[in-house]
Amino acid sequence: MANELTSANTDLTQSEVLSMLYLEKLADRNMLMEHPSLVYAGTINKSGSTSVSIPHVGFGYDLPTQVGEGVSVGNTAFSTSQTAIAVTRYAKQYEQTDLFRIIDKLEISDPAKFAADAALTHQLQLTSLIAKLMDSFSANTAGTTNTALSVTAFLAGIAKLEIATVQPPYLAMLHSKSFTDLKASVAASSAGAVQWREESQSIIGMVGGGFKLSFLGADIFVTNQIDYMNGTTDRGNGIFGRGAVVWADAIPDPMLPTEYGFMLTRPSLNGSPEPKVKFQISANAASQITSMTSTSYLGVSKAIDEAGCTLLGKA
Repeated sequence: MANELTSANTDLTQSEVLSMLYLEKLADRNMLMEHPSLVYAGTINKSGSTSVSIPHVGFGYDLPTQVGEGVSVGNTAFSTSQTAIAVTRYAKQYEQTDLFRIIDKLEISDPAKFAADAALTHQLQLTSLIAKLMDSFSANTAGTTNTALSVTAFLAGIAKLEIATVQPPYLAMLHSKSFTDLKASVAASSAGAVQWREESQSIIGMVGGGFKLSFLGADIFVTNQIDYMNGTTDRGNGIFGRGAVVWADAIPDPMLPTEYGFMLTRPSLNGSPEPKVKFQISANAASQITSMTSTSYLGVSKAIDEAGCTLLGKA
């Protein structure tokens, strides 16, 4: 029978249709928010420089020396050093054609969705910059290469900070693989004080990324932004106290009257409400292409090396 109405009739049916739902691609979307171990140095706006310098001063650092009766004490050199934070631009741009917006069934082209993406990913960039410092603590390391992160190594890292007189609270940034290895190590602890701690029972049941609980004196944040070490053998996790990591930023220049877009308030480690992400929308009449560009200015540096400890964990 010719021209029968069946699903094989390609004049009246399509091989596939676009669902009204869409799935987000897998990604680490865990943002590191405020923590006492992180030091915010402020913005570079109207400072005359693209870098911020944080002095290290020796109040409580130099002990007095014994001086004999009637003897004049000599000058004591005041102990100082400094850390520079270079603030640079981070940006990304998406482009879409007018024709795509016309046929966009899922409303993916909505600028508000891209603005929300900008607010999220620029904060994730700050998290990433901090995470990638964890393998740089040269004064203190714990754990063994090509070996799963264990409770013993985790405690060794905390002990090194205590010996270096780093004041708590501590923040541990762990790759998800190392965190699962730590959980397995806790679950296998059948003797000693670790087995009976209430936090040991809690950590075993925790999944996913982001902030976890405080374990053995350190707050745990899980992120896959942690870098490899020793080629791809290990993950360079870290644990640190206040003074190890410092950061600074800038408030983007305001929109010009001829520009269209949004100034986005990025969730800030210090709770600052200022807009920190500039989201600009510009259209090209000749090509009928609309660009959506987001910009922020960030800088992260390691300050006091001894205030942190790199934790090796098998990748």
